[in-house]
Amino acid sequence: MQDLLKHLSDIANSNDPSIKFYLGTLVGILFVIFVRFLSFLKKSRKPKGVYIKGERGDVLIHQTAISDFINKVLSGRVQAQVQKVFIYSKKANHFLTVYISVPPGANVTETVKMIHDIVFQQVSERLGIDNLEKVDIIVKDFKTKEKTLEKQNQKLIDKIDDKAEELA
Repeated sequence: MQDLLKHLSDIANSNDPSIKFYLGTLVGILFVIFVRFLSFLKKSRKPKGVYIKGERGDVLIHQTAISDFINKVLSGRVQAQVQKVFIYSKKANHFLTVYISVPPGANVTETVKMIHDIVFQQVSERLGIDNLEKVDIIVKDFKTKEKTLEKQNQKLIDKIDDKAEELA
């Protein structure tokens, strides 16, 4: 171990410019890797969603909550099922990507246009995300069956009715 440290010390104290160049390059690469690792750790701890600034504090709307909200808003209006929702922010603007599944017989162009309009309007107005810049709709597959959509819609309607009764 002492021999290795002595050898490394000799390399670092060498007057050969090529050794110093390679040593400097190695240190630079290690520094970049370290900074990237720290930024990865910082990003992975931050919850995925949208922060809305308020007078008394910030509100985080998690992307799973946004996904549930979009499913409820689309319930009964459009024959599609939301699979995943991703939201990311760039500066002050927010971008939303919605993955959907539609039945095989659905008119995709019309369905996607309706979903886009409903999602953009409802997310902006009801969730308070004023600076929603873009909503991308991605058709993931055509595996959703119409009976599955009807059951899902009925469950959502029942939940809404139950909540309305509790509040009344």
